[in-house]
Amino acid sequence: MKRLRILSAVTTAATFALVAVGGAVRATGSGLGCPGWPKCYGHWFPPFGQHGSALEHALIEYSHRFLTSLVVALIAWLVIEAWRRGGAGRRAGVRAGGTAAMVLILVQAGLGAAVVKSELNPVLVTVHYANAMLLVAALVFATVAAFVDLRGYRAEGAKRRFAGHALGVTLATYVLIILGTYVRGRNAGLVFSDWPLMGGRAVPDFSIPLAAVQFAHRFAALLVFAGIAALTALAWGRERDRPPVRTFALLSGGLFVVQILAGAALIWTHLSPGSRVAHETIGSLVWGALVATTVLAYRLRPARRDEPVVDLEPPGMARAPIAGGSGGVALATAPALTEAEVAAPPAPPEPRARPAWLEHAGAYLALTKPRIIVLLLITTVPAMILAAEGWPSTALVLATLFGGTLAAGSANAINCYIDRDIDELMRRTRRRPLPAHRVDPRRALAFGVALGVASFVFLALTVNVLAASLALAANVFYVFVYTLGMKRHTPQNIVIGGAAGAMPVLVGWAAVTGRVGLPAVIMFLIVFYWTPPHFWALSIRYEADYRAAGVPMLPVVRGLDETTRQILLYSMLLFAVTLLLYPIARLGALYLAAAVALGVWLLWDAVRLRRLRTVPNAMRLFHHSNTYLALLFAAVAADPLVHAVH
Repeated sequence: MKRLRILSAVTTAATFALVAVGGAVRATGSGLGCPGWPKCYGHWFPPFGQHGSALEHALIEYSHRFLTSLVVALIAWLVIEAWRRGGAGRRAGVRAGGTAAMVLILVQAGLGAAVVKSELNPVLVTVHYANAMLLVAALVFATVAAFVDLRGYRAEGAKRRFAGHALGVTLATYVLIILGTYVRGRNAGLVFSDWPLMGGRAVPDFSIPLAAVQFAHRFAALLVFAGIAALTALAWGRERDRPPVRTFALLSGGLFVVQILAGAALIWTHLSPGSRVAHETIGSLVWGALVATTVLAYRLRPARRDEPVVDLEPPGMARAPIAGGSGGVALATAPALTEAEVAAPPAPPEPRARPAWLEHAGAYLALTKPRIIVLLLITTVPAMILAAEGWPSTALVLATLFGGTLAAGSANAINCYIDRDIDELMRRTRRRPLPAHRVDPRRALAFGVALGVASFVFLALTVNVLAASLALAANVFYVFVYTLGMKRHTPQNIVIGGAAGAMPVLVGWAAVTGRVGLPAVIMFLIVFYWTPPHFWALSIRYEADYRAAGVPMLPVVRGLDETTRQILLYSMLLFAVTLLLYPIARLGALYLAAAVALGVWLLWDAVRLRRLRTVPNAMRLFHHSNTYLALLFAAVAADPLVHAVH
């Protein structure tokens, strides 16, 4: 069965790659790059005697045909392997999905020939892509059947209603894909050059040619978005006993949000090839995730409450019950604080030989959490370099960094003031200046407010008002929405709170351009999706601390199993968004190579933590995530600098 799992997964991944390359063929206008079929210019190999754009189009089209042949071979191998091994059970599902895929890939090849011979007839192009999505669905089914036992259970009652909703959303998404393909085939993508409105109106003037086609696509996208939002909400609340269903539903929701941005990028970039490829590729991933959700919703048996929990902790590791959880276990890497320890005041700091003024300065500096500030500023400079398409003014960089440091220090100092009570209960934070009584709380608050005011005034005078306003908005969000509103009330605190940590990229972009561009929004999303796996990995290590302080971090209220699942999910979404930046910002091969390599590295850590839920693996992911973000944004900065030199 292991061989079938690997083979089905590889075949499905190759098919998604085929969809992406097919998108590149359409985006670059290479559909007729190889006249004739199956030969190219009458030869079995590309015409390397051609020059310029003719050779480029021929190579792109030929790569699509080659990858098609590879997928055909993989599907044939999968079907042969599934039938050769015989038996019922999971292999029956692999056989069914693989056989359907074999038929569909042969139909796909025939349709591809018809598309070329018809010189890209819009209807045939649409049918060709619609069949490709059926092929993806068949292979996703085969892969799910290889990994999950789908036998002997059919959803009933509430589970069946949820499965019906998933099926409805999946079918609606298929209709949306067909509409989008037809829009592309009719070259109607730029009927309206604004988004989300159409000619400045919510309902366009239908007398404009092809306006009805574009309106139908956007209206269908709105309906599908509502359906997927409802699906993810239902999965989050009702499918805790079927984690794979929940995971794929949330994955489809997150990918669809990225897909919406990619659709907007199509308009904003005037159908640039990169944005078209991204839009088609992410759309196919959304479709695949929804198909998996639907199959699992109908056929995956819920986990029984009396099933034993697999103990994945190393010997000697303590286990603590999950408060408000669902029967899982959480790692307690240190014994919980006793009442006496909680009540006891922290030990006074050891006497030091440094002067008193230096001690006070160090305490106030510690209030600003300098290490966090450095991490935030790492994302600011690359955003400025990308916005300037080279090195911006050094004076502007220094002014933005100084103002950003003041803003971040302000938010952190006020956070220390608000959280001084729970900081005193946690081993990790008991030595901070306020719980250690090194700074008076009122002076700490005044210090934080003063830094915030100074930041706004300085940025407004030396950079621009927009950058100053964005920095101030980040402070307000971090203090009022995250610290006061969410941190002590919901396990999703760090997800929403991550928006504050992602604001420096917007500040950096606005400092250079005086506005917020789409690449800045994508970089914002990168930091936003990076924050949960980064911080949840750390919270696994300090789960006992958060439990003692009554902070509902995810490991405390949902358990280790759910936390590692969410870490993996957000890591996958992060990987997808980093790839989206490549076409949106028109970056080069240097960034793409770095994004892929670093993304695989982080995903490997997330998968390892999911399989072996130990504190060392959690801390490895935490530390690696810091390096990941620094190197990724270093690649963002290096790419335009290299182009500027050349």
